[in-house]
Amino acid sequence: MQGCIDAFSLLSHSFFSPRKTFYCGLLAAAVVVSSPVFADSNSDKFHVAYQAYQSAVDAKDNEQILLMAAQVYKLGESVYAKDSADFAALTMNWARALSHNTSRTFAQDNDKRQQANALYQQALKIYQHLYGDDSVQLIDALLGMAATEKSPTHADSVYRNAIDIAEDSHDQLLAASIKMTAFHDLYGSSAYTRSVRNYAFEAYDVFKEKLAVDAVSRVETEFEVAKIYFIERKYAAAEPLFLDVVKQFSVLKYSHPYALSAHAMLVRLYQQQNNPDKATEHCQAIGRMTPWKENQEQTPLFRVPPEYPYTAAKRLQDGWVQLEFTIDKDGFVKDPKVLQWEGSKAFEASSIKALERWRYAPKFENGEPVAATSRVQLDYKINR
Repeated sequence: MQGCIDAFSLLSHSFFSPRKTFYCGLLAAAVVVSSPVFADSNSDKFHVAYQAYQSAVDAKDNEQILLMAAQVYKLGESVYAKDSADFAALTMNWARALSHNTSRTFAQDNDKRQQANALYQQALKIYQHLYGDDSVQLIDALLGMAATEKSPTHADSVYRNAIDIAEDSHDQLLAASIKMTAFHDLYGSSAYTRSVRNYAFEAYDVFKEKLAVDAVSRVETEFEVAKIYFIERKYAAAEPLFLDVVKQFSVLKYSHPYALSAHAMLVRLYQQQNNPDKATEHCQAIGRMTPWKENQEQTPLFRVPPEYPYTAAKRLQDGWVQLEFTIDKDGFVKDPKVLQWEGSKAFEASSIKALERWRYAPKFENGEPVAATSRVQLDYKINR
């Protein structure tokens, strides 16, 4: 009897968005594990449990996947040699099930994540024994370890090890994908250094050379590079990249979240450059892509904070202002009116002045942008 264990392989040239759990699924077959040659009660139990595991994977039942991955691992201990590739595959599957059921954070302890990390280390030792310290066969386990490390510094070190192995194998696409995985995971952490920032640029250079202009991995990386330029106020460099992201994703048969984000970033970019007319196209594009939420406060695409009135600040006055206004067909704020206020009357003028610079996605009816009413409350608070 021949069976196989489905394990999601990270040796594919893909990566996922910032701060999402690294493993997006447990569905891709990567490791084939032979059933024992000699049938006995343990192997029979293993076969039954593994069939249940496969059914859970097919059903995308994460709770059952976790339960059965643990059971299959424990039964596998008496079926396969503990230094075999077969047992390493079982170890990886349980680790992935654990890490798939926990959110990524460097700040808090998490028992499942710690358990997953220990399993990844166990699998890594098996692969090192089987293939040596520099084999690409180690990369899945290394990336799993990095994604479940509590310490950003430790995660960075493990990612660098995986990158070195990929680069030594001369697989540029693999190395680029790992760099983007590291970039996403370490972004915003204490380990986000200039070197990690540069991973995105290095990966983009490879994707531009190796992938088609509309390849999703290439366009997603282009978006990340554009965001870096935007944050660094290099607007002239960011603009063409965001525009290309919009162009490439506009032809997809499904809505990619980066398409919406690229439009939103262009609104901010053009408003920062005092070019509101250029922002209008992208305000309308977002309005066309997203449903209008009646009776709810609309989310601005671009906002500036109100200035704290000097008189109120001097008196340490807190307060708030509620306003009603019209979002016109181009996403501009029109006719702001104060409904209520508390604290200082000076908050009114400051609120109106700021709100008039905000931009929104307009409401769409029958495929056309129309004016609509919305409300907002601006809060004023002195830090004491």
